[in-house]
Amino acid sequence: MKKLRGVYGEKSKMHKELFDWLKDENLPEKEIPRDEKEWFKEIAVGFSRLEMEKPDLSEYYKRAEERIKDENLKRIMRKQKELGLIDYDLFRGIVQRKWSDKYGFLVPSLIQSIDFICIVGKRAWILEGKKEPDHTAIGQVLVYKDLFEQDYPDFEEVKMGIVCNELHPLNEPTARKLGISIFKKKE
Repeated sequence: MKKLRGVYGEKSKMHKELFDWLKDENLPEKEIPRDEKEWFKEIAVGFSRLEMEKPDLSEYYKRAEERIKDENLKRIMRKQKELGLIDYDLFRGIVQRKWSDKYGFLVPSLIQSIDFICIVGKRAWILEGKKEPDHTAIGQVLVYKDLFEQDYPDFEEVKMGIVCNELHPLNEPTARKLGISIFKKKE
């Protein structure tokens, strides 16, 4: 079990570094001013596909906001609530247990989590954070885009991207052909 924790810890560290880099570099769409964008981590998708109603987390957001001192985190939560985005950790920690009775034990556990989302007006970017744009990352953004469009239909356009530390010469051309942008973190 120690080894597993180490792997997950490294993945979390990599995701944090990629997310911070994405925001620091004002990506995607670098030409759009930073104050016209919102970045989020771990957004839940799959409700429509599983024929589940999207949970209303507004009361949980409100209670969390009252306890949180960090003004930036409060702003992010308010924006997430305004856009109707479901925080995966909140869903897993609060709603999933309650919904097991309603939908069956396993169904809520099938809900997926998108690593990063960037909102630019009515456009959403689905972004997967990986070491490189491998087969898994390509498949994930394709599926996540489809699920996101079903769960969050108010967005006029949904784009895909992979945020990575390294490039992969065999997979990168395929990703681009499929409309997946690659954002490689500069060393």
